[in-house]
Amino acid sequence: MTIRELYEKLMCYPRAMRLNPPASEKQLRGFEEEFHTELPDQFRELLECFDGGEIFVPGTVIYGVGGQGSESLAAFNRGLARRDFSIPPQYLLFAELNFGDFLCIDLTGEHSVIQWDHETNEEYDEWESLSQWLEETIEDYAEYAGEE
Repeated sequence: MTIRELYEKLMCYPRAMRLNPPASEKQLRGFEEEFHTELPDQFRELLECFDGGEIFVPGTVIYGVGGQGSESLAAFNRGLARRDFSIPPQYLLFAELNFGDFLCIDLTGEHSVIQWDHETNEEYDEWESLSQWLEETIEDYAEYAGEE
């Protein structure tokens, strides 16, 4: 599934979402220039649907490029997670799970999504893409909500 199709599935659960308006091209380019990197296509597409927010409240907080203060993707990638954990520099931190683990996108290769365990300070799980992680997350919520 494409990110846009998965976004439409997220919108089937409006009461479980707190999503920000889409990011502008100016905001996306500003982040890329500041961090000297190109955002992976799927993550860029996600930010064009919504610029961060929380999915399946209380759930995963996804950071956006237009966020203010500690709620921005830039601050998140410069903050405590980078200082207190040994997350590799090629991993872009983009989300935090409600129990404290981090989600990262490997900016090398195929842009897999990595769950970083905040207690053991190591990789815990991996998905081959952002769309695979998001699809699995939606399916898990649907099962939890009894909507399968």
